[in-house]
Amino acid sequence: MADYGSEPPTLDLRRLETGGLRAPDVLPELFVPFQVVRAEEATIAWLNRRWFAEQGIEIWNDAVRAQVEAWVLRNFAFVVPCVGHYGPRHTLLADRYGSTDGLSPHGGSGRVATQGCFQVKGIGPTPLVGKGAHDGHSHGCLSLAEALREAIYAEIAVAEFPYGAVPIIAIIDVGSNYSSPDTREKYDQDVRRGLLVRPFVFRPSHIERAPLYDSGNDARLEQLADVRRAKRAYGWWKEQIASGDTRFAVPPRELFHRIGRQIGFGQAHRLFNGGYFSSNLSARGELLDFGNMHWLRRWHRARVLPHAPGFGDEIRIMRKVAHSISFFFQHWDDEQRTVAPQTLVDEVQSAAESERKRQMAHFLGEKLLGGRTLVCAEETYRMESKTCRTYEFGVPVGEGQEESSLASMLSHQRVANGIYLDVSNATLVSAQVERFAGERTVLDRAALIAATRDAVGQSCAKGSASTMRAFMCEKISSGRRYWPEMRPELIPLRHVVKEGSSLVDCVDHTTGRRVVWLKGIWAGNRAYAFESIVPASDSVQRICNSASTWVAEIEVIDTKHFPEVVTIGDANIRVPKFDNAYAKAIYFTGSVGGENS
Repeated sequence: MADYGSEPPTLDLRRLETGGLRAPDVLPELFVPFQVVRAEEATIAWLNRRWFAEQGIEIWNDAVRAQVEAWVLRNFAFVVPCVGHYGPRHTLLADRYGSTDGLSPHGGSGRVATQGCFQVKGIGPTPLVGKGAHDGHSHGCLSLAEALREAIYAEIAVAEFPYGAVPIIAIIDVGSNYSSPDTREKYDQDVRRGLLVRPFVFRPSHIERAPLYDSGNDARLEQLADVRRAKRAYGWWKEQIASGDTRFAVPPRELFHRIGRQIGFGQAHRLFNGGYFSSNLSARGELLDFGNMHWLRRWHRARVLPHAPGFGDEIRIMRKVAHSISFFFQHWDDEQRTVAPQTLVDEVQSAAESERKRQMAHFLGEKLLGGRTLVCAEETYRMESKTCRTYEFGVPVGEGQEESSLASMLSHQRVANGIYLDVSNATLVSAQVERFAGERTVLDRAALIAATRDAVGQSCAKGSASTMRAFMCEKISSGRRYWPEMRPELIPLRHVVKEGSSLVDCVDHTTGRRVVWLKGIWAGNRAYAFESIVPASDSVQRICNSASTWVAEIEVIDTKHFPEVVTIGDANIRVPKFDNAYAKAIYFTGSVGGENS
């Protein structure tokens, strides 16, 4: 770790807003002010060290981390005044937005406050909770367990989906319990309350209207304000397009292409965020909000919300979104330049299908077996997608939890039927199939609900932040399966991930050589891997692949005894315990190395 001597550095954490969208300054019409009080008993439940490190902050130093935690609590530990929470009032902002069908009673964020270029979710009911809204969607609270689930899913999506996701940078334990007034929400009864902090993003729904919003005040004035807000948001989006600045928004056609790729990736990997809507996507195509995310064992059409299309039917809702965005672009465009809705529909549909097939081809041994596994996977996809399932809390209604048929259908014994494979290739195919089609149990929604509830209980009982950190690291690492930066020739055999660092034990199937693929972080002008400083020598500089991360490949010479330490440049990096191993029953011998422990 970095040695700062007796005096820790004083951090100017205002720089965290550099590059973020400080929306209240550029789009004041989007926001409604409301009063909050400080949550005096609040503590940090989890800090996204990966995110802070990628912002250039040496978060693994205890003194630096303490300053960051104080910054989080000082800026975001607020709640709407309620029983048990009193004190001086502070003003935060709720962002206005609409919906594609115009049927939502809310006028925007009902439990989210904006502070600078960040948002706090779970703060309590904002003024944008509509009159007569459903009890379960109007109390404004967020359970600590749900916040943890959102963070785990978000970290997977940030790392794996083509256009990533909006990260959760911190979770705060409010220090009190709450119960949802809707008793059917069985996992929100007498539960620990949390706050979730994330960057603010501009969403397509910011230009859509909220015609049914009724705050209980003058409805005519509210609707006039809503019109001004939507028109101004459209104008800002148009300004971004004209300037060529894609940091916060891209043109509609590009947006729908990106959304299509996100959908296709999710379909291939059976990762479903609960539905693609104008309000849970950024105007750059990033995923947002993970309260209903599921990993699914099969390719069945899975409905997880009562009144919304489910997994496999994502294009249905995107058609409506396309028509809505097209309408508002046409409605407010002084130059009468239109965005044809069918163009957007065609873009999202084509991109989704292409990405799904590309992901299947990449994962299922296209180069090893000439694409025969892809044919098998496509047949399985078509067959399973004819069946519909309804899920509640991650479990099929009226049934037990289903096992995946995919892994057995695509096992290397069946795939290799009639095809000659040597031992090495059979092993690699088996590892690929298991990585793609095998159990991803840690992301199973029902299992994760139980795990996060237990973690909250243990954390509250022990009061240990290190326990929660270890829990989150293990779940995020165990949930990972894909590294977009990795060469397609590398077949992962096992991996470990920790707070932005990845180490993957691979075989290069073109050469048969064992390779360690390593990803680390740049923070404070230092290169890190698993919290170890890697000297910034020329060798490390050459492998830097972005402003905040770097990758390296190290050939393993001694395949009989897998190294406990990986040497890169002048640094020795201790290899952590692997969280996942694929093709577990097979010992990797010969050209594919030593024992897979």
